[in-house]
Amino acid sequence: MQRGTKFNTVESGNWSGFATYGDHFRFVSATYTIPSLNCGISPDGSFDSQWVGLDGYTSSTVEQVGTFAQCSGGTPSYFAFYEMFPANSVSFTDVNPGDSITATVFFNGSQWVLSFVDNTNSSAGFSTTQSCPSGSTCRNSNAEIISEVPNGGPPSATLADYGIVGFTQIAITDTAAHHYNIFSPDWKNDKISEYNLSVPHGNLMQSPSKLEGAVSGSGGGPGNQAFTIQAINPD
Repeated sequence: MQRGTKFNTVESGNWSGFATYGDHFRFVSATYTIPSLNCGISPDGSFDSQWVGLDGYTSSTVEQVGTFAQCSGGTPSYFAFYEMFPANSVSFTDVNPGDSITATVFFNGSQWVLSFVDNTNSSAGFSTTQSCPSGSTCRNSNAEIISEVPNGGPPSATLADYGIVGFTQIAITDTAAHHYNIFSPDWKNDKISEYNLSVPHGNLMQSPSKLEGAVSGSGGGPGNQAFTIQAINPD
């Protein structure tokens, strides 16, 4: 793999999107619009979640912020959240489908600042500064932009039909202050598709598009890349 211009394509049981590794990171940010769940065709109790974060792809902690939604009794509910995994997540209810969200995780040298800006409803945002959970080591070894089935994916949880979600204004910074997007000469990256690995041959559930925008090193840089993720087989 040529660093900065190519990526591996990998399968996951609960993630879809892009993840970086092979460096130490301090900042990740992206903007997206909260998708609307179609609970009329989604199983009761099914989920979807979109977030940005540090760690988690090649390390055991995740410092993340974003949104999740769930179908219950045919009705969707929407939440903002932050999580310093393995500590429990903290959620908020004052977000809605169609809201434009900017989610950011920043390592300030000792703690993690998790910021959530609702560009549609300014009263719904929050920012919190958190320490690494007791007994854990937060390595800042990854940065990622992800759509996820929470709780580990199938068979523990199923994906709700959210249609499509688009991530824009992607920016990533490493601890040496290199500012890029997903592509960089300083780190590697993987394109992740989610499969239901609990069934034979695995059904494709979510898949990211190609990256749009300039590649770092040839006119690219933070904030000028975008991609979408589509729910293909949401059950």
